[in-house]
Amino acid sequence: MEIKIYTKIDPNFIKEWQSFWNKSLYANYANSPQWFLSVIESFSYKDYAIVAIYEEEQLKAVAPLIKKKKYGIDVYTTPPEDFVCGLPFLVDIHEESLMNMLLSQISELGVVYISNSPEQLSQVIKNNTNKSTLFKSTLNFFMLLEKDASGQVVIKNRNKIMRKAQDIERDIHIITYDCSSSIDALKIAFTIDNLSTKKSKGYNVFADEKIRTFFKSLAKKYQEKLLIHVLYDKTKPIGYSIGFAINNVFYGNQLATVAGYEKYSLGRILFIKLIESFNVRNVEKIDFGSGEDYIKKSFTKDYQALYTIIISKYRHIHMYFNMILRFNYLTYNFLQQHPDIYAIYRRLKNITLFLVKKDRL
Repeated sequence: MEIKIYTKIDPNFIKEWQSFWNKSLYANYANSPQWFLSVIESFSYKDYAIVAIYEEEQLKAVAPLIKKKKYGIDVYTTPPEDFVCGLPFLVDIHEESLMNMLLSQISELGVVYISNSPEQLSQVIKNNTNKSTLFKSTLNFFMLLEKDASGQVVIKNRNKIMRKAQDIERDIHIITYDCSSSIDALKIAFTIDNLSTKKSKGYNVFADEKIRTFFKSLAKKYQEKLLIHVLYDKTKPIGYSIGFAINNVFYGNQLATVAGYEKYSLGRILFIKLIESFNVRNVEKIDFGSGEDYIKKSFTKDYQALYTIIISKYRHIHMYFNMILRFNYLTYNFLQQHPDIYAIYRRLKNITLFLVKKDRL
């Protein structure tokens, strides 16, 4: 086997990577060249390393990692960390010799920090290197779709979930926007995000201009694989979902609903309409992404654990990140139990980030 490390964008390699990704069973949105190129384009990262392994000139593994500061330490990671969930490397993790070679190579880069790593990869890393620390971070809920004889998706508790929405259900519908109209659909999503219940809690994602730019870039690069669903009350947009349809799996990434519909449990209505929209698509599984909430638990009990992985040859690095991550975990749990305090914290954080950016201009 041969190892190559790319530190500059090589168009020929990008074509190889794209071809490999198109036919790989392990392809998802986070290990694609589209994601990597959009990150570089939107956040202006200059320092990165793409580890590639070849066997008889055939690409067998790709591990794209970007260098940035994390809690004051230079790390190689897969940003933006809060938006990534799933296998970050394009590789068959069950090929032991291949994984040994890949892990050995990326550990030579320095400190490697991987967020929201699926349980399978985390265990493989734990079993194959003594330079790693795993920290359980959250859960990743998923739902295997069941269809009836006519091809319609079966949602067993649909009537119970929709009970609160009986008064408005006939006026509620969802539209799926394709690649030809994705930019216009993103503008609608940005507007909904600004009117959402998330904004009142201080964590509407599209308040950040760079994140808006990032998703515009993703829409252009993913084309038909990026799906934007907008929920309407007659002609009024009241919710959106953004995700990726890859290898018969829909990976949910962002979702929000407007304020004012709380009594209808609008988030669950959006999920139902979203799931039912897959009647006409070859989707067999919905991956709800990282995090747990009552809405996801309304639809499925299936999940896997997600981990933060630290790879480093230095013991003090593992101790430092272990301390930071444990503190973050305890703080997050406290704030989740006190939503009013959490909302204030998020708003103050956003104001601070805005002032820092303004000061830099």
